[in-house]
Amino acid sequence: MVGMNEENRITKKDLFGLSIYPNPSQGEVTFSTKVLSDNRHIEIYNISGVLIEKLEFQRNINQILFNSSCLHPGVYVAKLIIEGQTSDVTKFIIQ
Repeated sequence: MVGMNEENRITKKDLFGLSIYPNPSQGEVTFSTKVLSDNRHIEIYNISGVLIEKLEFQRNINQILFNSSCLHPGVYVAKLIIEGQTSDVTKFIIQ
């Protein structure tokens, strides 16, 4: 494509991915996606693969604000599930 380079390409992660910020975090964590499907949630796993938390998105809302005070400091994995399929997997750190 004329005028397009690698920096300007839209990827599958851009469309269906999960953003987590701040990362690392010491308190509240925001999970964000551009997908507005009615059937989507986030699963949070510890580094050993144990499911810690399941967070449901509200209808027509693309962010979840999560109070991470219930999590011990460490590395966690967030899975974005859309329509029963894993759309994205992202690591985040709680300090």
